[in-house]
Amino acid sequence: MANEALTHRAGYVPSATLVVVVTAGLCGMALLRAPDGAPPSWLLFLGRFHVALIHSPIGLIVGLAAVEIAHGMRTGVDLRPASWILLWLTALTAALAVVLGTLLALAGGYDDHLLRWHRIAGTAMAVLVFWALALRLRHRAKGGAANLAVAHLCLAGAIAAAVPAGHFGGSLTHGSGYLVRYMPSELRSLIGATTEEAPPPNSTPQPPPRTAAPGGTDPSPSSPPLAFADRVLPILVRYCVSCHGPDKQQSALRTDSLAALLEGGYEGPAVVPGDPAQSLLVEVLQLPLSDDLHMPPEGKPQPTPEEIALIAAWIAEGASDTQSAADLEAAAGR
Repeated sequence: MANEALTHRAGYVPSATLVVVVTAGLCGMALLRAPDGAPPSWLLFLGRFHVALIHSPIGLIVGLAAVEIAHGMRTGVDLRPASWILLWLTALTAALAVVLGTLLALAGGYDDHLLRWHRIAGTAMAVLVFWALALRLRHRAKGGAANLAVAHLCLAGAIAAAVPAGHFGGSLTHGSGYLVRYMPSELRSLIGATTEEAPPPNSTPQPPPRTAAPGGTDPSPSSPPLAFADRVLPILVRYCVSCHGPDKQQSALRTDSLAALLEGGYEGPAVVPGDPAQSLLVEVLQLPLSDDLHMPPEGKPQPTPEEIALIAAWIAEGASDTQSAADLEAAAGR
């Protein structure tokens, strides 16, 4: 009896130790800062693996639910070993996903509202999985139908929390409204989502309406085309704004206005007027496609050499928002 009690008590040690280590590590790493106030680059590097890991606990917990349902149907096959393996793997990957997600968020550039709710839902999922694990361990040690029933409720809650976590995560990655973008209008109205019609799939994003330059007059349809508003900005909208625009600002950078380009992000200004060689925007566009720093990322539509040359010529000419498109095209040799 003593040996059995010791075995049951030992079952709590890995779970309790893991919770303490994960919590302490999460708090400690989130507080780390370099001398300049920025998070250490190695933490940001580790955070990048959140995207690769995040689908694991979701898939595992769905598999765990399927195993639990099959076991409850008394098929004659003992599925408890598989259930324990899936439960431990779900708890471990969920905890690691929370840690890596916290590190990824240190880089900034994410919508605060979406990030907060993604973090709340993801953390709730991980906590509920750990509660399910603890209750299952308690049930194995002491029995009690209540422990097992509450453990199953925790698993159901974790699956429910995974839905908003996935929705807000997708919105962080692909822009707000990602899940409902192509949802039928009737269903969007039913759940209270925006009823704004989405553009047809594979359509080309359109630049915002032209606005007057500071101190200028309002543009009219007969106004001569401008270099930035009518030539450069449409290129940026087509290839860059989905990740560096109003819905999402990777590396804290926006590319949907001249002011945002000049302000830049974590790596400094994206555009240095008069110097395309020192402009980050031109640099990342001209890197080899296989380079991790090349933008847009491999697999996404890429600007043509002529479009990149036009952007470089615009920067060399001073990156002005008042230059005419005709003057830019003449400077670019078109």
